[in-house]
Amino acid sequence: MGFGLADDCIQLDTGEVLCSDEQKLLVVYVNGTPIEHPSSYVNQEEDQILVYYGALDNPKLPDYLAMVTDESCIYSGTCPERGIAPPESCGLTCELVP
Repeated sequence: MGFGLADDCIQLDTGEVLCSDEQKLLVVYVNGTPIEHPSSYVNQEEDQILVYYGALDNPKLPDYLAMVTDESCIYSGTCPERGIAPPESCGLTCELVP
């Protein structure tokens, strides 16, 4: 997905590394619950994951958690009873333009 993840640091696709310190924390939430060792977590189908870096007393954190949807199963096709994903403009079959 373009980033590296350790238990208390994340390396962005830009190369910038953000680590937990006295003011900000890296927390990975799975299905609304913070996990202890994010670097060794193996995601499961339909997991709702939020990677958060910032102050834990951020008043918007509950809003961020609420914005994580459960719609990934629609795109993976594992819950056809909920609908079919809309066509994407580009996917695995797209030609790469140099």
